[in-house]
Amino acid sequence: MAQSSAPEAVVEAREIIENRTFDEITLGESASLSRTLTTDAVRYFAYELGPKGIRVHAISPGPIKTRAASGIANFDALMEQAASRSPAHRLVTIEDVGVATAVLATDYAKLITGETVYVDGGYHILG
Repeated sequence: MAQSSAPEAVVEAREIIENRTFDEITLGESASLSRTLTTDAVRYFAYELGPKGIRVHAISPGPIKTRAASGIANFDALMEQAASRSPAHRLVTIEDVGVATAVLATDYAKLITGETVYVDGGYHILG
């Protein structure tokens, strides 16, 4: 199953993008498509590389307050909303993402592969 899902998703994404102009694709649709492709790619590579002892992960951080992100329109309001809505009621830091990533690289996570790890204070469960 994992072996065939990634190529099928890529073909489907290509068909969607080729048949629509950029203006017709909303941010929500493209973000959803991106998440789907990432999930499928991680599963595919985990399946292919697992027999070689290689683990594959995707890290999906919540919004992180960085200098580059501050150029986004209404950035402060978006960050406040993310903090207030997430079950943890706080923003994710780059250190939070680093710790999660470091744990996945250790033998403590030796049987975890093919997963997308959300480091977002639970924000992703809100839908």
